[in-house]
Amino acid sequence: MIIVFAADLLIAVFCIPFSYWQVLIFDDQRWVFGSAMCSLLSFLQGIAVFLSSWTLVVISFDRWMAIMFVLSPSMRLTRKRAVYLVLATWAFSITMALPLFLVAQITTTGGIKRCDEDWTAVEAFIPG
Repeated sequence: MIIVFAADLLIAVFCIPFSYWQVLIFDDQRWVFGSAMCSLLSFLQGIAVFLSSWTLVVISFDRWMAIMFVLSPSMRLTRKRAVYLVLATWAFSITMALPLFLVAQITTTGGIKRCDEDWTAVEAFIPG
């Protein structure tokens, strides 16, 4: 359950305050935290959301395994398997959020700076 706490803590620290600031304090969603924070926060917010979601998926899968294979001790989630699942969940979340770090940038529209995602540079890496 500590991993659920960590995922929710990431959301509480990196998602809620900055979203609150951007949406409620400034109605026009202006960005005042700079370019580095734009990239870093997009990345950290992505990690927080992926980690929270995939942690719930892993917990659900574990509960399903416990119910379906209740009489099979070889199918139990051992401490070693749990550590592997936690590490895999973190690695997957970081990997999935990494593009957000690369595409988040400051754009200026009508004199207002915003933290947006620009995916046009990624098109060079898409085959076809």
